Amino acid sequence: MPSHTEQDRVWEENRRWIAAVLVAHRPPGVDVEDLLQDVALAFVRSHLELRDARALRPWLRRCALNAAASAARRTGVREKTAATRLDWTDVADPANALAARRAGAAERVAATLDRVLALPVKYAEPLLLKAVQGLSQRAIAEILKLPVTTIETRLVRARRMVRDAASADARTSDATSGGPNRWNTHAKRSS
Repeated sequence: MPSHTEQDRVWEENRRWIAAVLVAHRPPGVDVEDLLQDVALAFVRSHLELRDARALRPWLRRCALNAAASAARRTGVREKTAATRLDWTDVADPANALAARRAGAAERVAATLDRVLALPVKYAEPLLLKAVQGLSQRAIAEILKLPVTTIETRLVRARRMVRDAASADARTSDATSGGPNRWNTHAKRSS
């Protein structure tokens, strides 16, 4: 029987990638920490029943998926709430310019995460495991029980889909505002 410190170590080693799986599968409005607690509870209760140490990661992934599905059933799937908007009146004040730039960066990060979460799960999950946890393609393949080449392909496609969605959003923003967004310094300006 493993000690509590061993159990804690195993949980800490796996906690971040489990959180990435939960981010990919959680229903809107449900806190990842709440879902992590559900997975931790399942881990503490049942991890000793595993006969093969190699089965731990797939089993934890299944626990995470079950926790997300259970949360969706409990809360009902709701529409995503609109992201908070930046009050651009603050930009006129030079003292708030840095805060506005940071808020703009935070908005871009949030928009990118929304684009990733809008992907089909088979693409979002490996991308989140790679980006959030920093797992290798081989480790992701072991977790998802897929060949490494499939993970490579899904990562490439997921990145392309996120880039395409960002480009489409930028074109839509340009069309509605009458030109490139002057706050987005990375937007390509057409002549």
